[in-house]
Amino acid sequence: MEQVYAAFGLGKKLGVDVPSEKPGMIPTPAFFNKVYGQGKWNYCTFRSVSIGQGEVTTTPLQVANEMAYIANKGWYVTPHVVDSIEGGDKFEILKQYRTRNNAIDIPDSIFEVVHEGMQAVIDKGTGAGARVPGIAVCGKTGTVENYFRGVKQPNHSFFCAFAPRDNPKIAIMCVVENSGRFGGTYAAPIIGLMIEKYLKDSIVDKGRLANLERLSNLNLIPPRVYAEMRTQDSIRHSKDSAYLISKGYIKMIKDTLGLDDDEVKKEDMDQMKKDKPQKNDDKKDSIARAAAILPNDKKRPTVPDTTTTN
Repeated sequence: MEQVYAAFGLGKKLGVDVPSEKPGMIPTPAFFNKVYGQGKWNYCTFRSVSIGQGEVTTTPLQVANEMAYIANKGWYVTPHVVDSIEGGDKFEILKQYRTRNNAIDIPDSIFEVVHEGMQAVIDKGTGAGARVPGIAVCGKTGTVENYFRGVKQPNHSFFCAFAPRDNPKIAIMCVVENSGRFGGTYAAPIIGLMIEKYLKDSIVDKGRLANLERLSNLNLIPPRVYAEMRTQDSIRHSKDSAYLISKGYIKMIKDTLGLDDDEVKKEDMDQMKKDKPQKNDDKKDSIARAAAILPNDKKRPTVPDTTTTN
């Protein structure tokens, strides 16, 4: 199973252009042995892992990449952060970015069944909000449990998808924090609009434009989380204000005394040297004395000559 998860790009860093990228967490037998002890866990311990809950954690990008793997029927290209690609690739500079990752072989027939089920989510199921006129979209809803400082908050919802089904051009993932609803309520409609914009370059239907406006104006932040955010903003604002005030005060003094930046910096350095506590030099003195010993003094004492001469 570890090999299968890794093939989908889960439980490891994908190698994107983000230094803070996280690998996520896919629990293994070694993990459960460490947590519970050898032989002290069973199927009931990790049954929630099968539906992506419990100890499983992923990044949104990993889920989008998983959609690409399913859409391509068994391979993905390492995702990268780009603004645009223009002018062709005469010198094959981009060749290294087209390498396919496909660690295991899964028959296309398996992926076809998965595609059928994912399209049914949109056509007949809870992902109806992701429908795009004239485009076969395949997707999956999801729900993420949400706690803030140990207190249960409204669940996060997400929706992931790829489109079109037969010739995929886009794989996408959307998370709507604190929605308190299923993935089909907010995340799926957002996905549908983004797919339409990407593949058709515009959204013209008045009903869909109205839905876009509605989703754009949503505020789903829970009161407790919002209050904490306001507190943090206030603290940050106070620190920024204090900094600006002190900076302005220093400038006023400099202007009054006619000092330039170099003079002020020199005065600050001199004052820092005066304020710097003096270190205990006993150790330094002992090191200096040891270093001053001559090499001959380190040799073994010479044994006196006890021979006599007549």
